[in-house]
Amino acid sequence: MDIMNTKGFKLDFKRGVLQINELEVVLHGRTEERVRVVLAEDSSISERCEAILYACPDGRYDEGSIMMVEPGTHDSEGGHGVVIGKSLSHVRKIVPVRVMNVNYHPVTLKKGTVLGYCCPVASIVRSLGTTRENSAEILPN
Repeated sequence: MDIMNTKGFKLDFKRGVLQINELEVVLHGRTEERVRVVLAEDSSISERCEAILYACPDGRYDEGSIMMVEPGTHDSEGGHGVVIGKSLSHVRKIVPVRVMNVNYHPVTLKKGTVLGYCCPVASIVRSLGTTRENSAEILPN
């Protein structure tokens, strides 16, 4: 809490807002459930390569909102030697997911394979009186 006081941070639990100088950030808890992201079609990835594959959120989200796609916690979800990259995306019926095959052999992933999970992302909602002169001072080093 000392760094928050010295750098001008103000935390308002009632409103769910963190104020950093003239910038307010809305805080969201992880109350929404994560939604699985599943592969939309069978896909092959060559050895030691990465690819953008198309996947579907397996649940309800408001189309057009922003979500973060995160890898699952178990190696077996994408397959052994398959690495899923974190990414931000607008929610659509089909979303791009970055996938890397670190194996020395090609890997085929079947339609419906769970690549990871997605959750909603909060955004900065307002800036209070920020000017070009003080914009570099907003966040501490």
